[in-house]
Amino acid sequence: MTMPTIGLILSAITVTQPITPMDTQTSQFLEEFAKVFSSLDNLPLSEQRATIKEMFRIPESQLEQVASFENIVVNGTNGDIPVRIFSPSSNGPLPIIVFFHRGGWVYGSVDESERICRKLANEIGAIVASVEYKLSPEHKFPIPLEDCYDATKWLVQNAATFSGNAAQVILCGESAGGNLAAAVALKARDTKEFSVARQLLLYPVLTMELDEQRYENSPDKSLLTYDNMTFFIDSYLSSGADLENPYAAPIKSHDLTRLPACFVVTAEFDALKHEGQEYAEVLGKFGVDTLYKCYPGVIHGFLDLPLADEVKQDAMADIVAWVKSL
Repeated sequence: MTMPTIGLILSAITVTQPITPMDTQTSQFLEEFAKVFSSLDNLPLSEQRATIKEMFRIPESQLEQVASFENIVVNGTNGDIPVRIFSPSSNGPLPIIVFFHRGGWVYGSVDESERICRKLANEIGAIVASVEYKLSPEHKFPIPLEDCYDATKWLVQNAATFSGNAAQVILCGESAGGNLAAAVALKARDTKEFSVARQLLLYPVLTMELDEQRYENSPDKSLLTYDNMTFFIDSYLSSGADLENPYAAPIKSHDLTRLPACFVVTAEFDALKHEGQEYAEVLGKFGVDTLYKCYPGVIHGFLDLPLADEVKQDAMADIVAWVKSL
């Protein structure tokens, strides 16, 4: 039986989110993740990253096959930016999804996001370009954003070289990557150097001001705690002034007009669902064509975790339909 989607097309109707029991598999995953994450405290950052990478490592035999993929390097403001391009078995020119991985700006890589990138490429019939932006705290704001912006600019300007359609570029990111996708959309609008067609924000971080109670009340607080988010934000931002910078905290923007159409995906058991819904509502008030959906019974990062297959299928079907409406 297909689980219901909680959602709204803004300017339409807000639907109250239900209280859904958490399944045993998800509970066990959260317990295991909490153990692994708590063991990182005294490790050097390089070892922390290696531990997280191993936890989310997917054996190559279990990766969904794509027609082809290649690794390229884009030269950006802050040096080289590796990009991995996944191509489906479709004839071009194809939509281009520029993908920014999760990890709180501190962890994550194109390797760890292969599962969802391959899935998006095959399900949508789009080229997916996964960006290996520089990580914090070694590279603080705005360097990761500049990497993502520079890579997107190159991909738009060179779309024809890899069978992409420059008129159908979609910014997409998970969690911190969702933050970067929203910020690139803002910056591209402001600079007018290139344009993108849409933005797909998957359980994004949109504000740097944390509501501790939301995290304490969140069922998946083992995965995304108040302390973890504080660490991520402190690692990413260069100064207190960045708290109000819309390129760091898109929800702080006083002008969200003329932005590309947006689909904000959130999870019922995720503290970030609140800012996701708030941002979607504000986008709608500024006249941006915005779809918001909160999926029941799932945690932060659910689309890229080996959990809740039925809900993931529902969410992917919604994403495919939304992209294909281009």
